[in-house]
Amino acid sequence: MDPELFTNANLIYGWPDPDEAEELDTCFSLAARHQEDRINTAQICSLTIRRIMQIAGSGRGGIVNCPYSYIQDVLNYVADNLSDRCSVDQVAEQFKVGRSKFQADFRTVTGIPYHQYLIRLRLKLAYDMIIEGNSIVKTAMECGYSSEAHFIKAFREYWTYTPGQLRENLLRNSSLPPSGISE
Repeated sequence: MDPELFTNANLIYGWPDPDEAEELDTCFSLAARHQEDRINTAQICSLTIRRIMQIAGSGRGGIVNCPYSYIQDVLNYVADNLSDRCSVDQVAEQFKVGRSKFQADFRTVTGIPYHQYLIRLRLKLAYDMIIEGNSIVKTAMECGYSSEAHFIKAFREYWTYTPGQLRENLLRNSSLPPSGISE
């Protein structure tokens, strides 16, 4: 995320309690350690922004609008509606902004295209659901995939193994293959 975007705007401000401050500090440290990986850094920054919004929403801060501030709402909306259709057109319409503007703003703020962000978010949730013991069909549907076959193909392309292979590895070794997300 480019900090220059927020130079003249107080998008979010909050007064975290000590535990929240420590949590945010950990997020900032993770982002700094992995700054060469723009995708992980963008995801960490997005989660950090969401946490700061929660703190501000609890009455210990505030949110001031600027041209990009709606992207924070988009990130929350998408995270809360992963099983729904979250196409570029649908989200742009939901937030009353043109498709091209939305795509440009999203990429400017997060550092990655919307579609790529959506796929990564869905597949990270899918990974977590599979290791929690959810069925492949249920996971596919809750992560917004219209068919099990399409889900398995996307999962394999992203994680390099299928959901079934992940489950087998868990049963056999009681250990997880690498998640692809460094912490």
